[in-house]
Amino acid sequence: MGWNKGGVIPSQLLRSMIDSKRISSKLNLYPHVQPASIDLPVGEVAYEMQGVVLPRKGEKVADIIQKYRVPQVKAIDLTKGAILEKGVTYLIRSAVRLNLDSDIKVDASPKSSIGRIDLHTRTVVDGGQLFDTIPVGYDGYIYLYIVSNSFRVYLESGIPVMQLRFRSGEATLDYLETKMLGELHGFVFDKAGSNIPLCITSQLPGALLTLDLQSYDIVGWWAKHTHRPVFMNRLDNPISEFWQPIARPKNGSLHVPHGQFGIYVTKEHVAFPPFVKSRDKNSNGLEPGFSGVMMIYDPTAGEFRAHYAGFFDPGFGCRFSKGKEDKNSKGFLSWKKNVKRRGNAGVLEIRSFEKDRILRDGDPICRMVYERLLEVPDIIYGMDGLGSNYGVQKGAKLAKFFK
Repeated sequence: MGWNKGGVIPSQLLRSMIDSKRISSKLNLYPHVQPASIDLPVGEVAYEMQGVVLPRKGEKVADIIQKYRVPQVKAIDLTKGAILEKGVTYLIRSAVRLNLDSDIKVDASPKSSIGRIDLHTRTVVDGGQLFDTIPVGYDGYIYLYIVSNSFRVYLESGIPVMQLRFRSGEATLDYLETKMLGELHGFVFDKAGSNIPLCITSQLPGALLTLDLQSYDIVGWWAKHTHRPVFMNRLDNPISEFWQPIARPKNGSLHVPHGQFGIYVTKEHVAFPPFVKSRDKNSNGLEPGFSGVMMIYDPTAGEFRAHYAGFFDPGFGCRFSKGKEDKNSKGFLSWKKNVKRRGNAGVLEIRSFEKDRILRDGDPICRMVYERLLEVPDIIYGMDGLGSNYGVQKGAKLAKFFK
């Protein structure tokens, strides 16, 4: 079943890539290292663009900026902070440069907090003909297209808006691996924390997840129309200014106006064990676990977006308990021995691009694709010393910027 195909590069190897200048920046990148990804902070200058342009083979992003930026509009200095206007396309060179080996694959995805404020971000690179995909062997800076669809936003240099995930070899679990390992280790749970069978098919990768419109009094949030900006350097933006709560619909269905952006939650709870019990009796008893990527349910299901932020780090949905010998949280291995998995709901960012849409409780909404890790990460989502804003979220939790 391909147990040694490859995997996602974990935290300790990402730091090695920083040390070897395969990932470099003027900023200190070590605080941006996550269990199975690294944050991508914005750089110092933003350019207002006439529209989104995807580079052609051999074409430099800097040349695209010069050719397609809005004439006579000055570049925006992000070192002092600036307001990005709603609906305007900006192109920013990130603070990160890559010098990749030929066998390393890299993808990008918005951070959870970014997707939850409807800030549409995509990466492009010199000569790269796909969004959010860095070509193997790439040597150069990463650039970011940013469009805020719902709110004006305050942004300044150094604030991370996307994440990069690095893979060596084939990391994605196939149909049979997903089915068997999900049963063995616990990938998907119900609200009560019981492991449930995965809804999977051999035609599409990953486990099917559905929409929850009945488990909570407030089942989601709709973005309001407001001129007030979301300050991304603060955690106390007032909820009432930006969000309207969505009460649980009595008949289990919700009428969503065309173009309305909303935050919702999955009915299933997911977990990504960072390590599992080893099959090798000669090992230390542990094997690398899993990370995940949320993907579109099915392209034929209609023109709507179910999520923006896609990466799930190892440890999400897991509960850790300390042994008696670990009162001061000193031993990482002893944490490992007490891992308990009960799952956590996945938050959805939904907008319909068709006419008005009726969302119903239990609608198929997305797929969760599981990926093996190359090694057990030395940091885990939600553990001591690692910021975790969504480690234990009940219902449709808003971005960390709101209070």
